[in-house]
Amino acid sequence: MSDAKTEYRTNVWAQKQNAFFNSELARKITKGMERSSKYKNHWQSVNLNDFVEKFTPDPIISVDKGKLTFTSKNGKMAIITDLGGTYCRLADMTGSKPLYLDINGKDPRNYTDSKGKQHGRSKSDRQEITHFRIQKWHEMTKYLPAVIK
Repeated sequence: MSDAKTEYRTNVWAQKQNAFFNSELARKITKGMERSSKYKNHWQSVNLNDFVEKFTPDPIISVDKGKLTFTSKNGKMAIITDLGGTYCRLADMTGSKPLYLDINGKDPRNYTDSKGKQHGRSKSDRQEITHFRIQKWHEMTKYLPAVIK
């Protein structure tokens, strides 16, 4: 397999080409772009190669409905990328529906404050910490040749 970022970029290009002939796919890609432009300033960024290697090494790759998914061999974890919005989410797939996790693979529904008291997070707060902007090539410095650095 090529690296995850190349796989992602290749599928973005292919799906955008397919969107010329598929209005539903075009709509999904456009919606992803709109979500990204509206919220991406609040999202943490991830190096997709490192993220995939950490949570879904040697993944099963699938494309469906404007999403590229890297699923672990055992099917328990998945990184779901949006092909229009240049973002991804990490999901625990062991339940009846995906549980989206934070950047460390932890359940984001609750947090503990400085006094040790546990609180629930609002949906908007959970959304913010479970969406990750995919870094561009120039941000992924360890993958650039030494001459360019």
